Amino acid sequence: MRLGTGDGDFSARVGYVTESFPTYVLFSDLNGDQAPDMLVVNAYANSVSVRFGAGVGTFGSKVDYPTGLGPTMAAVGDLNGDTISNLVVTNSTSGSMIIFLGASPK
Repeated sequence: MRLGTGDGDFSARVGYVTESFPTYVLFSDLNGDQAPDMLVVNAYANSVSVRFGAGVGTFGSKVDYPTGLGPTMAAVGDLNGDTISNLVVTNSTSGSMIIFLGASPK
């Protein structure tokens, strides 16, 4: 990942380890702290990895959540009207999707 410097250039590359065969990445504020969090869908590992953002363009350690077989894409939104972000992951091999309901930060 390279962060924009504001003058049309990019900072030095920062790498993050993923699980097997990452197919999709998205950034969204999952925990309501106004900092983008990183989500990576891992097709061969049948998981989605979440790294919570520190608010300065860096991310913490990953937490892996199991999905169905062959996850391919993810989306974030408030699915149940509680103003807390939820995560949806589609699984191509198992022909399913999984919904992770967000919890209020403590």
